[in-house]
Amino acid sequence: NLTTNTRNPSTVNLSSGSYDIYIDGVGERVARVAFPTWTLQNGQDDIVWKDGYKVGANTWKITVPFSEHNQETGEYITHIYSYDQKGNAVMIGDGSVLVN
Repeated sequence: NLTTNTRNPSTVNLSSGSYDIYIDGVGERVARVAFPTWTLQNGQDDIVWKDGYKVGANTWKITVPFSEHNQETGEYITHIYSYDQKGNAVMIGDGSVLVN
């Protein structure tokens, strides 16, 4: 029953090449955290599922490179799912970033 908090920039310039997303408050027994990310432009045609990596006791992170999303500008959406040891998943957060 931990409370999660997603941290990501609200706006990023395309020239920066990427941005990071963190989720804090992830339970210690979580086996993996997945971060599917896509742009609003053309729906989920560019969705990429990436596993995060643990950067603290209850914090996981990914880096979203724009090269994986056709260098598109506009809104990027990320949903965040945690998985237990048996592969059961639950959505624990989300975020959006405006790329210009």
